Amino acid sequence: MGPLLSARVILLFSLRQRGFTVLELLVVVLIISIVLFSSWYGMAGFFVQGQLASTKKQLLSALSYARQYAVLHHRAVLFCGSGGDEASGCDGRWSKGWQLMSGNEITKTWRVRDPDVRIVWRGSFGRRDSLVFDSLGYPSGSHGRFELGLSGYPGSQQVILSPSGVVR
Repeated sequence: MGPLLSARVILLFSLRQRGFTVLELLVVVLIISIVLFSSWYGMAGFFVQGQLASTKKQLLSALSYARQYAVLHHRAVLFCGSGGDEASGCDGRWSKGWQLMSGNEITKTWRVRDPDVRIVWRGSFGRRDSLVFDSLGYPSGSHGRFELGLSGYPGSQQVILSPSGVVR
């Protein structure tokens, strides 16, 4: 055997010694899958909080609009939960959408962007389907809070309507 052939044999022998066993590969795959699963579970919480924050922002905007509309037009308005379209009327389904009514006329309709968010109105006088802003922007006989949450996930967010009509 010449020096070139013996170098090839040594090179092939050293490459075989550097390979991974099946057991080592299974352990690596197991570790990677555990890390991915735990990061996915943690990311789900961020997605839930994002959904709640987006819906909360939308509800805050709609309530502010309703209050400003009452003050600017010097008349009482009704803000109510609806199915998200004009045909459904004020049916108390806050999780689907909202309507603003001035007299018998529907002024504006909002549709909830995320259908998975559950919204519940907890008013001070037990009325759960609507609230009224008077011509000065005060909630007429009803202040309270909206609770926003997702089924199956811990944690919720709130939108509070104060007796003075300020929403936060």
